[in-house]
Amino acid sequence: MDDIGQSFVDRLDSFHDLRGLDQMRQQGTALRRLANLCGQLRFQIRWTQAPRIPATSVLGHMFIVASFAYFFSLSVNACHARANNNFFCGLFHDLPEVLTRDIISPVKRSVADLPKIIKEYEEKELERRIFAPLRQQGFTSLVERISYYLGLEVQSEFQECICRNGKAEKVSGFDALQSECNHDSLDPKDGRLIKDCDNLAAFLEAHSSIRNGVSSPHLLEARVRLLTFLRQSPLTCLKLDALLADFD
Repeated sequence: MDDIGQSFVDRLDSFHDLRGLDQMRQQGTALRRLANLCGQLRFQIRWTQAPRIPATSVLGHMFIVASFAYFFSLSVNACHARANNNFFCGLFHDLPEVLTRDIISPVKRSVADLPKIIKEYEEKELERRIFAPLRQQGFTSLVERISYYLGLEVQSEFQECICRNGKAEKVSGFDALQSECNHDSLDPKDGRLIKDCDNLAAFLEAHSSIRNGVSSPHLLEARVRLLTFLRQSPLTCLKLDALLADFD
């Protein structure tokens, strides 16, 4: 255990030249608290009401969505800023779950006003536990970036948007973003593309467990629902039908 513990320290020391790392390692800093909160997501398991093999952590799911978002961005010739924003949006999109835990979709859909109540609570807790401490220690620009990735100014992380004069603005959809806003100067970010990546990751999680022999009515229903949603996606440029054909 001592050797393993020292190996973590040695590996962190090898990245000492990265900006912010020293502050992240210091006790009591807002960056350290943010890192610790994000780290909790590696212990938080998705599909808590439907046992799966292999189990998937929320942190692992976020990284898979981020990777899909980046590669799909490259496939549609997204500008550099847009590809980067899509990656980090995927990487942060479930960050509020560290505050609310994993609330399964059937529960969210069971009461009409519940999603709105959950979102209001998430934003309040994000401000109290993450954003306010970061601002107090001078990380205002980091708060602005995370807020942009989470779509707080445009009401959803799955809303296409750009940043003009320091303010987030909604874009009418993928086509408008692709044709009119695909420029680094506008700092564009996708919405529906990232939602498709989120659903694709969830579909693969359900599919892999069913194929491994661990299933349930909830998993089977989720697989069909996600498959239908992905095949109905208006983003034909992603060629999701060809991709999903391998899983029929």
